[in-house]
Amino acid sequence: MMYIFIVSFSCKFIDFSQLETSCSLGEGGGYFWGEELEVIFSLEVESVSLKEILVLQRNHSTVAAEVRIRGRSAFIRPVEPWQKGLAYSLLIQGDVSLAAGGSHQVNFYRSFIYGPNAPAFSLTDWIPPLDNSSCLELQFNYPVDSASFSRNFSLTPSVSYTYELEDEGRRIKIIPLEGWEYNQRFTWNIQGLEALEGFLLDKKYEGDFWAQIDTELPVLEKVCGVHWVDGSVYFPKEAEDIRLREKEPLLFSFSKEMDFDSLESAIRLEPSHEGQLRRGSSGKEFLWVPEENWSLAEEYRVVVSAGAKDMAGISLARQEEVYFTVASDFLQVTSISLGNGLGEAYDFQPKSPPQADLQDAVQVRVQDQSSTIVTRVNFNGKIDSEDLVAALDAISMEVFFPLTASYPVLEQVRYLGQSSLDLFWSGFSPSSDGVDNYYRLKIAGGPSGPQTSAGNYLKEDVCVIIHVLQS
Repeated sequence: MMYIFIVSFSCKFIDFSQLETSCSLGEGGGYFWGEELEVIFSLEVESVSLKEILVLQRNHSTVAAEVRIRGRSAFIRPVEPWQKGLAYSLLIQGDVSLAAGGSHQVNFYRSFIYGPNAPAFSLTDWIPPLDNSSCLELQFNYPVDSASFSRNFSLTPSVSYTYELEDEGRRIKIIPLEGWEYNQRFTWNIQGLEALEGFLLDKKYEGDFWAQIDTELPVLEKVCGVHWVDGSVYFPKEAEDIRLREKEPLLFSFSKEMDFDSLESAIRLEPSHEGQLRRGSSGKEFLWVPEENWSLAEEYRVVVSAGAKDMAGISLARQEEVYFTVASDFLQVTSISLGNGLGEAYDFQPKSPPQADLQDAVQVRVQDQSSTIVTRVNFNGKIDSEDLVAALDAISMEVFFPLTASYPVLEQVRYLGQSSLDLFWSGFSPSSDGVDNYYRLKIAGGPSGPQTSAGNYLKEDVCVIIHVLQS
């Protein structure tokens, strides 16, 4: 009987049900960028038994791991420092002892890339062959794994080629063994490519090219702005820098007469902008005419894809792109005057960003809430009467401090010409009994704010703090 008792006492109870686990990384893995990876158990576990069933790998090779237990959480990190950009996996599989006694079976797995989610591994540029014996060149922002490139690069139609890695593996030259075939359109694509640091290519890339043909390829010779006269006559600008104003068109000049439909499909702007392609004075010139003013301070990218064809059906040798900016200046508030009868002037100096400083508040006196404060706003550009409603919608007077002060009301607007406005406000609470009341006059910047007929608008919000006193 004693022998049976000892055996029963020394037996270890094993529960074969799953111990619930969770982790900040989902089952799909992803990127991890921290000091320790946390795995949370539904019950407290013992550190020694957990280490025995835990495997941490880096690029499929096992690395030593440190395990720190705190409550029901296990914090795991490699003994050696994490290596950015490399692939890791964590496997916990087997029986783990519980702090309260007994054991549970664990089956947990996560794979992830250590490092920040950006920058992504991407193709930065590609250069087609100049003739039937030169190379196709691909350029990446990270060194490429050669074996991965061999598996994931595709060329159609199939051609025997070799490739060389340069610039520490960031540039790859694809060299045909027997030359590129004349009059043949080649297409290539690459996806699933792996960098040496373990990053995967962010998306599928593809392109096409003609290595060499026996007839002349059309060439995009020039993209420039034009001086637009009466909406029909135009004169090309000579400056190399493309700087457009308002609704000035872009001129595309080619070496050969081009097919209009293919060119219309091949041209795109980034960011997009509404407009139409029109024929120029000859079959070699085309105008892209915007339907609205160009956005201020915006840099546009104009792309003409290789799908553009000449009248013989021959495509451009490669995609072309240019950049241009808008030359128009921002609208400015030159001054703001405040007070009854405009007796108190405030010379407004724009700040970037606007600073609401109570010490610089403009003092204006009123008798009571029925009193009127007149604000005159002067701009450096002309605001037409048809744009006046939008301008008024962008101007507001609001309580700044304290919020218990009465809210002002716009009673009247006086249009003083094309660059000045008088706004009559009432409903202000004058300061009293040690309580100072402050209000804020705000003019919204950006395209939704006041605009001139040429599309010029304020670069940023304009704000003036007003300290209302008892007269």
